[in-house]
Amino acid sequence: VNDAYEDVALRFKEGKAFLDYSTPYAKWSEEVLALSDTELVVRNEEKKEYHYKKTGAINLTGDGKETK
Repeated sequence: VNDAYEDVALRFKEGKAFLDYSTPYAKWSEEVLALSDTELVVRNEEKKEYHYKKTGAINLTGDGKETK
């Protein structure tokens, strides 16, 4: 863990949504391709797509009980 962070801004252009990121070292953008309550899909300038899914509960106690 450190104090590193990224500033993130949402931008709309020509009917499309973009996430603009910036750090003290770099700036870049990703186009939002899909967004729902369970999934986010973005594409960067290199045409690579990233699919993010909402996580579920995680049982860290190891007691075998179902986590709510």
